[in-house]
Amino acid sequence: KKDVYLFGGGRADGNESMKNLLGGKGANLAEMAGHPALRLPVPPGFTITTEVCGYYSRHGACPRELRPQVDQAMARILVIDDDAFFREFLSRLLAAEGHAITRADTLAAAARAAGEADFDLIFLDVRLPDGSGLDLLPRLRALPGEPEVVIITGTGDPDGAELAILSGAWDYIEKTASQEALRLA
Repeated sequence: KKDVYLFGGGRADGNESMKNLLGGKGANLAEMAGHPALRLPVPPGFTITTEVCGYYSRHGACPRELRPQVDQAMARILVIDDDAFFREFLSRLLAAEGHAITRADTLAAAARAAGEADFDLIFLDVRLPDGSGLDLLPRLRALPGEPEVVIITGTGDPDGAELAILSGAWDYIEKTASQEALRLA
């Protein structure tokens, strides 16, 4: 039995006709993300059914079969950064939230990883040993899963931030940002 419905990246498991199962907000998120005429830029996420909410209200706990579905629905994230300390810090922070993490330290390694798996979210450093992360941005945005890309950089540059956003990045974060800012991205 399906209890977790995905949305975002131009696709959705549900639609507006499923309000009884997904709740009003869940059905509307699915419709905004998956409707071919709308294709609004809804960040990837998932909705747990109203049946699970009812079960929780009656039993004070979630059904056992929910956990594997939630684990499967958690974001697949690619962290691209040549700074080993920061790459590991960010990866551990995200993994602690339950996400599946893949790491890359160069543009070449990032391109390989992006070709081997689908990702929901990509953290992309600007300055890498083999080039600028901004050069890879259009290719990453064009991947089949249409992942969101968050630019991360150690050098704040207002012009670079504007260029990144205009090129399709979801956000632009300086590495000095707090853990909470990184979590919210």
